[in-house]
Amino acid sequence: MLESIQNILSLITTFEKIHFYCVDPGAFAVLNPVYEAKKNDRVDIRWILDGWCRNNKKEISFIELSTFENSYRCKLNKDVCLVLGSQTSFKSTQDVIGYCRENGIYSIFLFDHWGNYLSHFYDYEKSKLYLPNKICVIDDVSKKSLVSVLTPLLEDKNYINNIVVVGHPGVEKSVADIHNISKKEKVSIRNKIGAGNKKVILFLSEPIEKDLDGKSGLGYTEYSILTYFFNNFALYNAKVLIKPHPRQDIKALRSFLANEINHMEIDYELAEGLSLEEFIAVSDEVFGITTMALVIALKAGKKIKSIQVGRNENANKTLDKIFAGNLVI
Repeated sequence: MLESIQNILSLITTFEKIHFYCVDPGAFAVLNPVYEAKKNDRVDIRWILDGWCRNNKKEISFIELSTFENSYRCKLNKDVCLVLGSQTSFKSTQDVIGYCRENGIYSIFLFDHWGNYLSHFYDYEKSKLYLPNKICVIDDVSKKSLVSVLTPLLEDKNYINNIVVVGHPGVEKSVADIHNISKKEKVSIRNKIGAGNKKVILFLSEPIEKDLDGKSGLGYTEYSILTYFFNNFALYNAKVLIKPHPRQDIKALRSFLANEINHMEIDYELAEGLSLEEFIAVSDEVFGITTMALVIALKAGKKIKSIQVGRNENANKTLDKIFAGNLVI
């Protein structure tokens, strides 16, 4: 069993009822390995799904968030635990944490990324903190960053002891899966993507324009970065794969490529039909921006480049240390 999963399981061993609340794909990558490791224990364990997870994980049985809240309102809930992942709706996270605090439910928040540390817990309009019982971070770098922004707002500085480093189950599992793909399987994958004898270059996209209101957010979007990628790297003798993010607007991405890239004599296509791990396994180089998938590629031993040309003061620079020597800015 992965060490990160063991670390998280150690935090929930005493609870009789455990709920996993998940909205976005990054959170699912962290929560699902923990759920799978725990589901056969003699405890009442359930999913609460919304957003992307609700729409894309239809094979999973789950309950509504409202059902969860109505079940435990104004009751003694010391045996109940809610494990929640991050989501782009910070207010929803704060509301759920607040509900748990009010109703005696033990809550554990799992980070699946670096950055936006305070936004999940602090309502800037109300100047109010919503803190779970435990916050699980990926590594010492993320813990130090969270502590630095959270400490000035804490009435009880001892709360810092509730921030624990557990690792990242999603990243660790993906890296292990990549390393377990055999040479024979890699040959088969290369045949499926039509790579022939060409070098395989993978670009890992992400929905920046959708999430962050276009260029006004970070100084770039996935489209400006893709344009730079196609214009500035030696792609003409390679098989180029563009891997959409799970929340990506595929129609918009296809339209961009058709209008801006198709005139170039480059052998490229959208990376579809295989897993992220399979695409990374056969890639000679991997490009991206700040997606967690690029971290997976790096930790799997691939040559990577994080392209952040045009980034402004709002851009997330917390991955700079991880991508050191591989940044294009």
